[in-house]
Amino acid sequence: MDLATIKAWIEHWEGRRNQTYDDKTGKAITPGCVVLGHPTVGVGFNLDANGAQAAIEALGLDYDQVRSGGQTLTDNQIDALLDQTVNQAIQGARQVVPSFDALPDDKQVVIVDMVFNLGVHGFSQFLHAIQAVNNQDWATAAQQMQQSAWFRQVGARASADVNLMAGRITATQFA
Repeated sequence: MDLATIKAWIEHWEGRRNQTYDDKTGKAITPGCVVLGHPTVGVGFNLDANGAQAAIEALGLDYDQVRSGGQTLTDNQIDALLDQTVNQAIQGARQVVPSFDALPDDKQVVIVDMVFNLGVHGFSQFLHAIQAVNNQDWATAAQQMQQSAWFRQVGARASADVNLMAGRITATQFA
């Protein structure tokens, strides 16, 4: 597994922000503003997720201040959160795809990115794609991914994941 490439791929699509932002609008959150989506910080770290408060406080930060945009994160704090969420996504990938550790690195990148983006439950709904991955039928897996609502909603990131699964690009192009 190429952990550095997985992180670079996710960061390419999520971006890196030291101040909390609204994941629906992309706008920075400031004290008192209305949030339409989820308050998010770092590399796609959802502050509404289970365990988010504990993770923020473990870094010595004030959760309420971070959430309201009143406290920013350092690069080291962002990296610590990214390590945690990527490791959780890898564990989720292993849970859903029994053959995960035997897959080529680029396929692992796609699966971890999808679990990071959709959560374990959301990714587990891709039954035919997962079956194709377990059979190492990359073309069918990519086709099944492309036929989903996720693909239509996510845009360029989903297209890149499909192209990576199909072998038309490599993850290192984004690292």
